[in-house]
Amino acid sequence: MNLTDANPDDLIARIQSGESIETIAAEYGADPVRLLDYCGNPFVYSSEWYDYGYHLLKCKTDTASFEEIRLQYEEKGYFKKLDFYFDQIQLPNRPVRWLEIGCHLGLSAYAAARRFPQIQIDMFDFSQKAVEWCQRTFPFPERARIWRCSCDHIHFGDDPLNDQYQVVTCLDVTEHLPKEVYINAVREICRVLSPYGILLLQQGNIPSPSHINVMNEKSLIEHFSSVNLKWLDTKPFVPKSVILHKFQKTPAGRPFEYKPTSLRKE
Repeated sequence: MNLTDANPDDLIARIQSGESIETIAAEYGADPVRLLDYCGNPFVYSSEWYDYGYHLLKCKTDTASFEEIRLQYEEKGYFKKLDFYFDQIQLPNRPVRWLEIGCHLGLSAYAAARRFPQIQIDMFDFSQKAVEWCQRTFPFPERARIWRCSCDHIHFGDDPLNDQYQVVTCLDVTEHLPKEVYINAVREICRVLSPYGILLLQQGNIPSPSHINVMNEKSLIEHFSSVNLKWLDTKPFVPKSVILHKFQKTPAGRPFEYKPTSLRKE
């Protein structure tokens, strides 16, 4: 059976019902990217969609270089936003462990590593294609550890990564998460932060089929504040109409104390 003989609406219904994109594509002897392109790339929350519908079909990571994609985002002002965000923290002049939640194309991690030479950066994504892309192209491989993982169960192999990171960035991630994944991700982010560690949090708020969990900023603050994270500050980045929230993990049983130059109790 040829793909062009299929009804695109029928394919969309099957994909959005949860059928495997790869299985449907194999039924028609087609590549998953071609299948999604043929039926208009309908969004479904799955690692398959982020593999084929986002990273390969939309971002062209099978053919584009890191520099080409970096320049595209540079022109959009993406790195100006990140520089503004990173202005909100001070790091000690010693090794710092940093975790990037949902690394996607590795651009936020790249900007952090470029800005802070003392950081060792871990990053993960639940899309295997994203992980392969970052492993293949990330400009600071000697300072990075990159693996596949989901933000509702953060671990590296057998290591649960409890209290491991002085900085965690979660930028343009929460709006993509179904409710149960989001709730568990909030808990997991707090768990892997070290005492007095800093979280930089920003949700994307532009209309998009993949933005299935956009909420008001007050609710976002309340959710993260409920898990032993102290809200410190909120900064709008006006040109892009997005908002950065800064939190710090408060060790249980100890009074809250913000130490911006050390990020942890000495």
